[in-house]
Amino acid sequence: MPSTTTVSRDGVSILNRLIRPDRGTLPATAARAFLKIDFDDSDRQRMRDLSQKARDGTLTPDEQAEIDSFELVGHLLALLHSTARQSLKKRNGASR
Repeated sequence: MPSTTTVSRDGVSILNRLIRPDRGTLPATAARAFLKIDFDDSDRQRMRDLSQKARDGTLTPDEQAEIDSFELVGHLLALLHSTARQSLKKRNGASR
């Protein structure tokens, strides 16, 4: 019986396979630039407001779509930051 490999097809898993944070192969300047990318205060407040509405069970369908988008972008940002940190760590280790 042939073996099959199960590959996760959700967006975050696909991005993880694309970005490959474990490799850490970004140039240092790119890594530092990625680490500067973050949500601004108004987006953070909006996420808190949406999270509270989610806990209260009062999200509208549009708000659910918005919070889902924030979650996906947050995962992408986490992958970029992880890749950047790994790249800088490898470069710092290689220069010793």
